[in-house]
Amino acid sequence: MPVIHKKKAVKPVRKGKTFKPKKKKLVPKKFSIDTTHPVEDGIMVVTDF
Repeated sequence: MPVIHKKKAVKPVRKGKTFKPKKKKLVPKKFSIDTTHPVEDGIMVVTDF
């Protein structure tokens, strides 16, 4: 009796690199507080100290 070998299914191979969108770098946000007149601006309350 002859032996019959079945061929396995071959998956298609992708050539080249796949495209992935690049993530943007997060830019740190900078805040500044003008403390030249903190009491007049209402930033600091003198009675709390």
